[in-house]
Amino acid sequence: MPDVPQVTCEDGECAEVPPPTTSHPVGELETAKSADPESGATVRADQEVTYVLTFSSVGEASVAVDHEDVLSGVLDDATLVDGPTASTPALEVSGPDDTGRIAVSGVLAAGDVETVTYTVRVLPEDERGDNLLANFLVGAGEDAPEECGAEDPRCTVHEVVDPSDDPGAGAGTGSGSGLPRTGLDVVGPAAAAVLLLTAGLLAVTRRRSVG
Repeated sequence: MPDVPQVTCEDGECAEVPPPTTSHPVGELETAKSADPESGATVRADQEVTYVLTFSSVGEASVAVDHEDVLSGVLDDATLVDGPTASTPALEVSGPDDTGRIAVSGVLAAGDVETVTYTVRVLPEDERGDNLLANFLVGAGEDAPEECGAEDPRCTVHEVVDPSDDPGAGAGTGSGSGLPRTGLDVVGPAAAAVLLLTAGLLAVTRRRSVG
């Protein structure tokens, strides 16, 4: 049976009183991560990649943060050189631990947007693993996905390439020796032959003119 509104009466006249209400604001957290260079780009030995984990409190109440960034798929090909660093004391950051996880915990007020940042440097070829920097932001204790989905905002991936594997490497050198081309190499054998023939004809013409 629905609630019956209360009434208040005065001087024989009564009026309804609305029933009491309660309010329960709910906290909501959105997470994302980005990288510089952006996810999907190729990187090379000794190049640095900076990762940013973003935590946004989008609800109407404060919300707890209890997440881990799984970078075991990064640390087999790169080494941590800076961070992790939180943008606010409200977030506590630790790691990476021996399983390659950075832990992030704390409480954010409604409307807060905070970040955790760290940087890695790609290792030389003979020190790397699978040549793929892949990492995932997950809830504490959760398993990371097997691969990074194209539309997943909580993961990034970079393939490591060497100059010899990059089609753009050494562009303009032709032989790939790293040395600049000579002028003869630029015009090519056929063009060089035409130039030599032209020079010969000019010499014959000059001799006839002199005679």
